[in-house]
Amino acid sequence: MHHEKTVSTLYLQTLFDYLEGKGLDISPLHASVESKRMHIEDKRIDAHDFQALMQQAVVLSGDSLLGLHVGELIKPGYYGPLGYMAMSCKTLGGALQKHLQYQQLVSNHGRVELETGNQQICVIWHPQIAHVDRHVVENIFSAWVCFARWICGRNIVPNEVLFQHVSSGDPAEYRRVFGCPVKFEQRVNAISLPRDYIDQPLVQADIELMRHFEDKAAQLIEKLQQEEDPFLQQLKIWMTQALLQDTLSLASAAQQFGVTPRSLQRKLAQKQQSYKSMLDTIRKELAQQHVCSDSSNLSELSFLLGFADQPALQRAFKRWTGMTPGQYRKRYT
Repeated sequence: MHHEKTVSTLYLQTLFDYLEGKGLDISPLHASVESKRMHIEDKRIDAHDFQALMQQAVVLSGDSLLGLHVGELIKPGYYGPLGYMAMSCKTLGGALQKHLQYQQLVSNHGRVELETGNQQICVIWHPQIAHVDRHVVENIFSAWVCFARWICGRNIVPNEVLFQHVSSGDPAEYRRVFGCPVKFEQRVNAISLPRDYIDQPLVQADIELMRHFEDKAAQLIEKLQQEEDPFLQQLKIWMTQALLQDTLSLASAAQQFGVTPRSLQRKLAQKQQSYKSMLDTIRKELAQQHVCSDSSNLSELSFLLGFADQPALQRAFKRWTGMTPGQYRKRYT
């Protein structure tokens, strides 16, 4: 299944902030954002357009190592919920695992892989688009290292950094940023770190805060995955309406989309989904919205969402959120 490759506009803001910090007029870039295949309403932009903006910024700034320098500005907010969640983990290893799990919140034009050995860990970035620009890759790697230093409160120094692209011819600047040897024209894009960095404690570790942002990240991932697939998006909209009209069933959903129930289940399985999981997600979203409203009535909501009784809804709500409806309402309103 083809998924559109996009980048978070929060991450794009790092580029704009860097250029404005140089006193440059960034109105040409804003004009490009307005004219290209952007998804600003969803806070995402097309990955190829992100690359084009980076290339425009190189010309505008005259900075031949733009990606490297923009990455030095990174702070949690530019990564969104993933940044705050990673910052709140107990250790750097925990932050790495969260990045692996929720990386597509920032972008999905590359896939991150972690290899762990006895003496080192290796973080590998596999591009998922053709002809990836070197400034984009260098920006990602610079941001990783600088973010790790920020959340650890110490000078994290990799063993080495590997890039697939050719050298820009300025090894001293790469060493200044990374603090280690940097090699070009390699088989993969990767950062090698000493194994004991996994246990490095983080300055602002906060498990409760981490769990809060993980809940938010999980919801955003779910929304992003559904929005990337038109069929899933249409099915979810129809299922939501049918559920509220008390006409929803697997058979009715299949009939609506002109397939047999078995074919619908097979199609959903190919998209790593199921009718049951989608129904559970819709019930969860509707329950959360209703519980936070002033007119909250659990008996009516139980009937509306197709639960046998109010206790069944309350058990499901506790499973979804880890809280009772009353606790959830108190926290989020």
